[in-house]
Amino acid sequence: MLAWDVHGGNSRDYVPREPCAEAATRYAVRMGEIRVRVKLSNLADPSRRATAEMLVDTGATRVSLPGGLVRRLGLKKVAEAHVEYADGRKARVPVVAPLKIAIDGRVAVSDAVRAPARTEPLLGLLALEALDLVPDPTTQRLKPKHPGKWPRMMLK
Repeated sequence: MLAWDVHGGNSRDYVPREPCAEAATRYAVRMGEIRVRVKLSNLADPSRRATAEMLVDTGATRVSLPGGLVRRLGLKKVAEAHVEYADGRKARVPVVAPLKIAIDGRVAVSDAVRAPARTEPLLGLLALEALDLVPDPTTQRLKPKHPGKWPRMMLK
């Protein structure tokens, strides 16, 4: 569930074949990946909690958690979703909830898809929006979209 570029690969392995390939390669190396320490808990049973280092993946819609972490948190299956992995595989996976996500004092409630065991936890776009955070590729950190302690929600 990595972000796809226009040539069908993920951002870590794309190197253009034009004269600007060297410059593009230097740019990709500087961009890197953003990983963040996240406090996770079961909203229905706060005693079930964990801290995980998650890869920020703006190409993923939802949070993705490996099966072992889902069991540790005691999250329950609430639905199923069809997913497509970066390598092109497609699968039907359980959607689990209720998940509480906390990063630097910002809190959101979400669901997650249960990924195969030993896969890397992913922090998707919906969670980033709920937390009012955006990735800053120059510092390889998340930063508030709207400064302040609490996420700002736009309502119409």
